Amino acid sequence: MENMPKMQSYTPEELAKIQEEALKKAQETWNKLTPEEQAKASENAQRMLEEEMRKHQEMMDTVNRLIAEKKEKENTSKPKFCSNCGAPVSGGKFCGNCGNALN
Repeated sequence: MENMPKMQSYTPEELAKIQEEALKKAQETWNKLTPEEQAKASENAQRMLEEEMRKHQEMMDTVNRLIAEKKEKENTSKPKFCSNCGAPVSGGKFCGNCGNALN
């Protein structure tokens, strides 16, 4: 970490200027391409975008799965108690302590 260069801070105006210059250079480069090269570049960009979207969806699916697993674990790991007397319940239809019907 010691050898990493320090990040330079930019003002919003400086960032806007950098972005404007980058867009201008990109447009100049695009204009130099033949129609065939432009079509190929567009296809490659679309393919890259679709791949990134797929990766993003995979990541979101993983996050949702982990959240669901955590909720399931929380629901199954909590001890259950009789709503009438508060005694711990391990299963069945009636409380073993007071005989109350369990939900």
